[in-house]
Amino acid sequence: MQRRSTARTTPRKKYTVDAFEGVPELADVVGDEDEDAAVADEPGDVEEVDEDALELDEASDSDELNQENEDDEDDEVSETDEVDDEVNEGAPLEPDELRTETRAHRIRQDRDTSHVTAAKRLWARDLTLPSRQKDSEGYGGFHHNFASGDEAREQRALDGWKWYVDSGGKEAFAAHQKLEIVTAEEAVQYLGAPQACGFVMGPIDEQKLFHLEPRQSIGLGTIWRDASPQGSGMDSEVPPGTRSGFIVNLGARVRSLEWVPSQITEYQYLSIIVGEDANDGLNAYSQGAPGDKDLRCAVQIWGLMNDTNGRIDNAMQPSLVLVLCLPFASIHTIRWCPIPCPAATETLGLLAIVPGDSKLRIVDVTSIESGDTVEYRLLRDTSFQMSVKDSLCTCVSWMSPTCIAVGYSDGNVRIWDLDRVTLTSPGGSQPIVTIRAHNSYVASILATSLLSPAVLVTAGIDGRIKHISLEGEKPKTTSVKVQKNNLTMPSLIYHEFLDRMLSFGDDNIVQSYTVTAFSQSSKAIANVGGLITTIATSPCHPYILIGTANGEVLTTNPLQDGLRSRQGPWQQMWFQHEWRRPKGDEVSAGLSRILEGFKSEHVPVSRSTGFVLAEEKTAITAIAWNPDIRCGGWAAVGMGGGLVRIEDIAQ
Repeated sequence: MQRRSTARTTPRKKYTVDAFEGVPELADVVGDEDEDAAVADEPGDVEEVDEDALELDEASDSDELNQENEDDEDDEVSETDEVDDEVNEGAPLEPDELRTETRAHRIRQDRDTSHVTAAKRLWARDLTLPSRQKDSEGYGGFHHNFASGDEAREQRALDGWKWYVDSGGKEAFAAHQKLEIVTAEEAVQYLGAPQACGFVMGPIDEQKLFHLEPRQSIGLGTIWRDASPQGSGMDSEVPPGTRSGFIVNLGARVRSLEWVPSQITEYQYLSIIVGEDANDGLNAYSQGAPGDKDLRCAVQIWGLMNDTNGRIDNAMQPSLVLVLCLPFASIHTIRWCPIPCPAATETLGLLAIVPGDSKLRIVDVTSIESGDTVEYRLLRDTSFQMSVKDSLCTCVSWMSPTCIAVGYSDGNVRIWDLDRVTLTSPGGSQPIVTIRAHNSYVASILATSLLSPAVLVTAGIDGRIKHISLEGEKPKTTSVKVQKNNLTMPSLIYHEFLDRMLSFGDDNIVQSYTVTAFSQSSKAIANVGGLITTIATSPCHPYILIGTANGEVLTTNPLQDGLRSRQGPWQQMWFQHEWRRPKGDEVSAGLSRILEGFKSEHVPVSRSTGFVLAEEKTAITAIAWNPDIRCGGWAAVGMGGGLVRIEDIAQ
């Protein structure tokens, strides 16, 4: 209880400037008032003030906001408890695997955050673009997460892939996975009908028209060959013709794009899925919709060479080296195992495929022979095939080289262990654990593999984000209610250097949430001018790439010092893509324009009141950073019109 005196006649604050100082007639009066004030401060007759009224009078806006968040959090948890208890009565397979904790029992793990502090010290001064080397003061450069050293990462990879190398996993794939070599003519039905594309690009005053046939590329150095250093935007220090990267025409909308984690040779491989969606009812900008059973699809793997400095070798054009034809259905999403196999040079890695027929498949993609020819493989059958009756597989995330977490349309999350899957009967295995996470469709799932114990975070179309801790015998969940998205599907991505989870919604703001001690509170780290469609983070640096539906690609550093400024964090638009429909006798699939040379600017992180409507093919549909630390500045961007931009943007 705080007390306030009723006898005070002078302000509690002592002013440094006295307007009546030096007037003899007022000296005694002022002295008497000071004595009265001193007496009033002593214990005596006081008035008790209501504590709640005093708090309302003195509390800051942030305290009021935190109090509201806590109240909402209490209401949300109690509501979640009732819902989960009701749902768990009929949970399939293992109904007792879920125990929802109340707020009083939430996870409060004392985690070491020294790796976050170390990352801030290294990159706080870099604003928007990564730097290849450290500067004279030791800031910048590429570095793996500080939470574990190189030896620990190597040992973790060896332990994780032991089942594949020493315990028969490799032999199981070879025995049960059926791949058939086909001709280019036979593979056409899986590649669709790509179209030629025209685009305008170059210095703002001297833009030129370029034309690309399907699966043809052109170097950025060729496009900017006649550009002056003053007109090259963010690369103004780079001489003309030395820009490191390419523009590739895939001929159809890019649905998914991801770098192959293998880091054995001088080749860097990029896997791409293209094609128009048969069912865009869930999200016009999503990577396909599960349930598309009428489309055949293929995974295209493109190869690029890196030079000795880790830059893109401009002398070697990107080449299509492998086409993996899938006769099952349209592909919803693909995910490579993020930990490459350290001991097997015969494989590029394990690829998780979520097709429209609801069956999760794991494919061992064997190494590609170097050469000028394209290899076409038809996948007839897989060794690892997981399916659940009356439920669609919707999203997937690797927890380790052996464990994979999968979200389903019935609201459940199931964890599969490849080492335990029955190889002789690919559809008869059962998950090692089933968790009732949502009341409906699980839209996104994230496994924070750096944490111990492992943590899963899921987002559903019911407007909830669930934090699932796998510590102990039974998983424990914490629920947070967020704004429901009407235009985009919920998406989650883990930022290793922030040790936080990133998400976005219809308000055009990128929010970050703590992974442990999950709560309603979040931190806004970026605000863009269009509907966000995709985000990419890197294991080599903290910079994030943000793609929007109006064709903008922005980059920012969430560790920068300016994030705490009232002016907002520094952001920079890498480039902007625009697409229009063909006119007159144009035979191409429309015309694109790429604008660049934008400056960095402060962008206040405030709620957006709207966004720009654009053509669907203007949208940025996929973004990925190269996970190889030698080539950590390589970024690949897929667009709705069929173009893919690959560039090394490290300074």
